[in-house]
Amino acid sequence: MKKKTLSKPLKTIYVFSSSTENQVPDESNVVLVNMAVFEKDGAVFLHEPSAQLKTLINGWQKDGKCVLVSLGGEAEPIQDWHHFYGKEFSEAFEAFTKNLSTLQNEYGFDGFDLDVEGQSVLTMDDAKKFAEFGTRLRNKFPDAIIALTVPADNALTPGAYWADFIGGMSAPHNLGWNVMTVIAHDKAEFDRIYDFVQIMAYDSPSDKRGDHTQGSAVWLAHVYRDFSQTCTYEFNKRIPQSGADDYNNSPGFSTSNLVLGVTADTANQGYATPSEIGQVQTELETLTKPESLKLGGGMIWRADSDKRNQDHAVSTALYALLK
Repeated sequence: MKKKTLSKPLKTIYVFSSSTENQVPDESNVVLVNMAVFEKDGAVFLHEPSAQLKTLINGWQKDGKCVLVSLGGEAEPIQDWHHFYGKEFSEAFEAFTKNLSTLQNEYGFDGFDLDVEGQSVLTMDDAKKFAEFGTRLRNKFPDAIIALTVPADNALTPGAYWADFIGGMSAPHNLGWNVMTVIAHDKAEFDRIYDFVQIMAYDSPSDKRGDHTQGSAVWLAHVYRDFSQTCTYEFNKRIPQSGADDYNNSPGFSTSNLVLGVTADTANQGYATPSEIGQVQTELETLTKPESLKLGGGMIWRADSDKRNQDHAVSTALYALLK
């Protein structure tokens, strides 16, 4: 299979695997099918796929869209990437990749979206092992599009301190080591593995980044800035972690491959109105002067909510920033 070329700027949107009709706006160029569920023995299966799903996928691809299957996130059974870390789980990893290949071939997916939440990456060792997992997965699927989707907010570690997924709540980013810094430490390898990174900039009730309200344009701009910028972390001395200083420097992520995700569901925490979304680029330019970063991609959770919300008002507002 020849690797598909991604259209830029990235305009991505999630759909349920149970979808029976096309609710994806024409402007979207990447469709993420939510979701495939995996088990600790390596079993992989779509959650309640509709009888129409294969037809929908074929139609999206005929329209020039890339279609990925999303794995991980919040589901039952608990989606824990630990099942495939390290040599001790090599048998499960082999079964996982074999079953994933079977699923890809059955539905014609162009690749995979790895949704990393919950308990999978809570320690520096976890982050190292997830980075290794990414390398092994890419080696198994050299021609697949692979996306990495992560929360905007923090993960609470077993040691009861906050470890940032990316960025800090305020300068000088001294709230602890950063798991995304560890995962992306080898920038060349990270860029080889992942074709783009998506930020779930919603459902983050504890995140008061820059003392701004979640869902506001300025909060969204802070989130995107924190992912994209290079920075050096000043690690909290109260959190002794052997080897943490090796990961002081965050390389930042290229905006051409960095996608800001918003929710179209008004009931979700962190919902940003279309009018707030429309101000994100202005806030981002103000925040990052003189560099004036440009938003490189936008993601919508989810197509059905977007359709119900004033007939795609959220995707219209977000995608308008990318023209």
